[in-house]
Amino acid sequence: MVSQVLRNIGVRRLGVSAGFDFAGQDYWGINCAVEAYLETLARIAAERLGPGDPMAIALSDESDGFFTGKVVFVDDILHRPGDRQRFVPLLDAATDQLLREDVFTDYGRRWVATIVQSLRDRLAAPDPAESGD
Repeated sequence: MVSQVLRNIGVRRLGVSAGFDFAGQDYWGINCAVEAYLETLARIAAERLGPGDPMAIALSDESDGFFTGKVVFVDDILHRPGDRQRFVPLLDAATDQLLREDVFTDYGRRWVATIVQSLRDRLAAPDPAESGD
């Protein structure tokens, strides 16, 4: 499991950046933290949406294709109307699970509380493309 691997290697040990990009803004983290999010998001999406759902497939592909320094372009995953509203609960569930499993160090928990929360807030904001204005 991801949490055991992260505990074994220590999140601080791998300081190389990876991140998420949404609407042209980057949300940087360290490789193992971003990878843990992707793995958890992919699993939760498959459970909740079904393994054949386009979002679940995209998250699985991103997780399977993870590499050092990867930037996940969230816009490419959330390209259908309503995808942002479907993704935010998945991100919340992944965050809850990773924190509950004590995956992160203190530094990692601060990253979740600031950077991941900032990404979540941006995702949860109304999408101008869907407002019809």
